[in-house]
Amino acid sequence: MSKKGEVRWTRQEQMNRLQIFTIVAVWGFTWPPQSDLFAQSGKPSTNIQVIDGKKITFDPKTCTNGVAGFGWALGSVRVEVLGTEKGQRVFDYTDEVEGGYVVYRCRVPLGAGPVIIELGTIKESASSSPGIVTSFSLKGAKVARKGNVHLGWQEVQVGETGQFVGFQTVSSPDATLPEKGVRLKLRFKVFADADFALLAQGALQDQLVERVQSGGKGWKWIEVASEGMRVGERRRIRLPAKIAEGARKWAPNLKPDSTLHLEMELLAAERP
Repeated sequence: MSKKGEVRWTRQEQMNRLQIFTIVAVWGFTWPPQSDLFAQSGKPSTNIQVIDGKKITFDPKTCTNGVAGFGWALGSVRVEVLGTEKGQRVFDYTDEVEGGYVVYRCRVPLGAGPVIIELGTIKESASSSPGIVTSFSLKGAKVARKGNVHLGWQEVQVGETGQFVGFQTVSSPDATLPEKGVRLKLRFKVFADADFALLAQGALQDQLVERVQSGGKGWKWIEVASEGMRVGERRRIRLPAKIAEGARKWAPNLKPDSTLHLEMELLAAERP
């Protein structure tokens, strides 16, 4: 039986859910993964403890920021403490199994006691298997990001819309990341379907869009989908029409419940 408040995921539940960062030795990955898209945005904290490589714990009352994680036989877990909001500690919890991952935006009261994420044993009938046990519930937690590191696709929620923009890098040059505040020049092509094999007939092609890096203004989906891009990089994008601000006019007869399939290329990054 689980203790009150604990969430236990069975092996099958773990493998059925999308989740980040495979560290299993047979795959040859290391912690943290060497990827700009999944780079740690926070700094390691002495207030977050990793015990014996299989348990993460921190006090929400005193731990204000930091990053920690560990790998296990089926995948990995990671936590990043972000700050405080309305008397609650806010943190991102990343749960990964065999390359599939989900990043949850979680909140716990400051006085709730230690937050714990640990590798445990899940018992089902006469069998048992390893699984992740948490001291907090994921019910009501916002899914901020999900995807699969092996397939290359990831999906990120755009604002509070409940809608996700999906993107996959198809060409990544060896270039430095643009600095904050520079003006990005992006070019878009519209494809007929999810295979990205044929351009959409009648669509407006080679549309140019400019936005300021990390400016917080403009079309929200572009800011999300262009995160971490380098000059010369191309990405495929799956964009729900409901949040396709500015891009709806590119495709003829676009239905409200349809998806735009775009290719985005970063042409230049220049100072205003």
